[in-house]
Amino acid sequence: MVRPRSDSPVKRTPAQEARHRRREEFGLDCTDQITIQGFEWCVGKSVTKSFVVKNVSLKPVKFIYKLPPNESFAMPFPEPIFLAPAVSTTLSVTFRPGKYSPHTDFIRICTPTGEFSIRVDAFCERKPPKFKSNKISQRL
Repeated sequence: MVRPRSDSPVKRTPAQEARHRRREEFGLDCTDQITIQGFEWCVGKSVTKSFVVKNVSLKPVKFIYKLPPNESFAMPFPEPIFLAPAVSTTLSVTFRPGKYSPHTDFIRICTPTGEFSIRVDAFCERKPPKFKSNKISQRL
């Protein structure tokens, strides 16, 4: 593996650049996106995904998250979270779809120095199941 010279700029993808900026600006590291695939969910059932937020700075970091406005995504009531240096916490988001369609929303992480968002997607990869109607004939 060839490492770039220290005087040459490091080439990053836009996602890597956003994560690097978030680490530098807010002192927190976490995923950019949470994805729920179509085979993982169906209408009327819930799916929970977890993600880790880690303090990568040398100072304690305080943050709070804001719930996604879409009612299909739910999280525990937000309370301020304090993380010492090198400490992480696990948060979870629950997806409870009301209809079979793609869903997209954002979880906002707010710190005293600003805020950033984590994208939450639920994709449809298959056609919705078709149900046979059960006609019950009543005989008198």
